[in-house]
Amino acid sequence: MYVFLPFLLSTLISGLLGYLTYRLLLKNRAGIIVTLISSAFIAYTFTDLYAFFGVIGGVLFYLLLIRISTK
Repeated sequence: MYVFLPFLLSTLISGLLGYLTYRLLLKNRAGIIVTLISSAFIAYTFTDLYAFFGVIGGVLFYLLLIRISTK
């Protein structure tokens, strides 16, 4: 469970923060930047390799949220 938890937290939190930024500013680039910065910060906090994979997961989750909300 410890292996999966940092990845899951990094993915969900950073993806949601990026999506909220996108909805507030209506700018795709700002949402991606917030997603990358927040997921990198979470990964640095955990200092775990699996959390660094959450950076990719966070961006993919962010893009998925945008795709779902625009349909």
